[in-house]
Amino acid sequence: MIFALAVLSAISYRLVRRGIGGKWNVALFVVFDAALLAYLLIGPAPFFVEGWTPQLKLRFLHFLPLGIFLTSMAFSYSPGVVIWTATVVAAAWSVGVLWVLGLPDTKIENSRTAMDSGASPVQAIR
Repeated sequence: MIFALAVLSAISYRLVRRGIGGKWNVALFVVFDAALLAYLLIGPAPFFVEGWTPQLKLRFLHFLPLGIFLTSMAFSYSPGVVIWTATVVAAAWSVGVLWVLGLPDTKIENSRTAMDSGASPVQAIR
């Protein structure tokens, strides 16, 4: 993940240094970075862990790296870049959530309802 993000950043940096792309370059690479982060955070894990499903990834703080990415864009000192990044991050995370909702083993039910029905905590997580 770090290597892929570093390569994308290096390509973007080289293009800007050569005067190619300008603002469109930044906007395009923000889309690439956010899409890669969302995929890595929600998609299949590279190291399989029994019982760790994409649905479970939405229950914990897996979105924090996207927030850190958005916060780091504030160092660009450009409100337009920050707003664009926020829009792209929200769209990338939304696409990931919709993908998880579309999986055949996804149950759309909150854990409170499961716990109130008498399920154990382990059953509620499943």
